[in-house]
Amino acid sequence: MKNDKNVKSSHNVSASRETSDVGVCNFSLRKLAVLSIFLLTIPLAGAGSARSSEFPISHQQKCDVDEPIKVIGGSFVHFCAFVNEENADKLEKVLASRSIEGLVIDTFGGETRAGIKIGRLVHEYRLPVYVNDLCFSACAQWIVPASPKLYFREYSIIGLHHTQNSLNLIAPYNVTPKLRELAMMEREYYTYLGVAHQYLYEPLQTLSPSCIAESGKFEGGLTGVSVKMSKAYWMPSTDYFRSLVTGSFETPYPSRDSKNPQFLRIKKQWLVDTESEVSTTTLDALQDCD
Repeated sequence: MKNDKNVKSSHNVSASRETSDVGVCNFSLRKLAVLSIFLLTIPLAGAGSARSSEFPISHQQKCDVDEPIKVIGGSFVHFCAFVNEENADKLEKVLASRSIEGLVIDTFGGETRAGIKIGRLVHEYRLPVYVNDLCFSACAQWIVPASPKLYFREYSIIGLHHTQNSLNLIAPYNVTPKLRELAMMEREYYTYLGVAHQYLYEPLQTLSPSCIAESGKFEGGLTGVSVKMSKAYWMPSTDYFRSLVTGSFETPYPSRDSKNPQFLRIKKQWLVDTESEVSTTTLDALQDCD
């Protein structure tokens, strides 16, 4: 396992709300909002397959944007909401009020603190997680690794990018006591799950950010840094993701060579799909872009 200081690279964006100490990607937030609307309202088209029978939800079923945390089939929760404290609390109340057999997830991610809270709930309740269409950011980094059993569709999309630990290395001048606390929370959480700390850094390493494009305040009262890089997310290989998560793959991990048209569209615009830089790049402080 690599030491925390070994890591060096560059990527996309980071922002943190100082008042609530959350880590949020700012790729930009406006682009993420557009992506989320697309993904929530248009399910990824795909022919039926053997793995479809494993899912408690049809691949044709869209997210209920008016009720994005919804009990379906009597004993499953469909979570297609932004990962924040409010929605983590809503999920916690649902789990405390009835017997739930699994969590069906469709989300482009959100806040680190809330993602870790949901991950701890998944771990505590031993919830199988079904990645219905996509699982980006806080979903892939904090929620999915906590599940004992993972289910994927053949066109599911996994997207990793950064953590507060990796951001603190590339923008040390931006680190505040709250961001140090958040980074410590991430490390403690991975220790709790039994996940190696190298996975806090390698996604951002692989995305190879080049420079700091902007720092300061962003939309929605966020403060942080915006990092220049070619793609916003990294979809890891089967072997890499298997080493990150603690549970078993109950259906095959989705292929990064899928020919699904909407998968290809998202992949072209948003995803890096190689591990070539993981072992050769480290994370150092980045300079401002020219």
